[in-house]
Amino acid sequence: MSNSIDGISDTVNISRLFADKYRDLYTSVTYDKNEMQCIRTDLNKALCCNTYSMEHISVSDVREAVSHLNAHKRDGCTGLESDHIINAGDDCLMHVAQLLNTIISHGALPDSFLNSTIIPLPKARNVSMCESANYRGIALSSVYLKTVDNIVLHKYFAHLSTSELQFGFKRKSSTNLCTFVLKESLAYYSKNDSTIFCSFLDATKAFDRVNYCKLFRLLIDCGLPARIIRLLQNVYTSNFMRVAWCNV
Repeated sequence: MSNSIDGISDTVNISRLFADKYRDLYTSVTYDKNEMQCIRTDLNKALCCNTYSMEHISVSDVREAVSHLNAHKRDGCTGLESDHIINAGDDCLMHVAQLLNTIISHGALPDSFLNSTIIPLPKARNVSMCESANYRGIALSSVYLKTVDNIVLHKYFAHLSTSELQFGFKRKSSTNLCTFVLKESLAYYSKNDSTIFCSFLDATKAFDRVNYCKLFRLLIDCGLPARIIRLLQNVYTSNFMRVAWCNV
């Protein structure tokens, strides 16, 4: 870690610098509270005709989700690590399943699930470590919330399928496939002495600026169960983050 960031050398003030930086970023897209309440109302109406069995989490669901957790990953707030739950037995996973079923039923999460710690790390080795712009934030989130993520992704995979034209951020796919198609297309037209026009769009911090209301409407259109969407809605609108820098 650098002793000075953007001309600031005090560790407390550096941590505040990054806290302000990430606060501005993660609140850069506000959402209409009235529209969000309308979504919540629509979800509550859907719950009246939605069967609970569809969202029931079994021990096998938890076991499958835990198997996809990365080892040696620290929880940002509670002192737990992913190893604690990875190496736990079925007796523990049974209690986790009961807890998650209760959370899904009520749509409310414990505060410890919603707290994360951001660790600023240099983007590369050859960049100036004295500039805050050269750092990216890595969030240490609740190991239980990561388990919930894995359960939703696995259990409701069919509802979350994306276009065949999407290559990155997708299971069994990578941007290498897209790059190969692009290179082959360029080579074909170049070989046949044709003019080639290519356009690239880099959406800066796109994931940090997702419109929440549009996101939840899309999940409703995809047929994701109302209880799951309500749970995700509460996660997105109630989370709390802090920044850690040199033990501050």
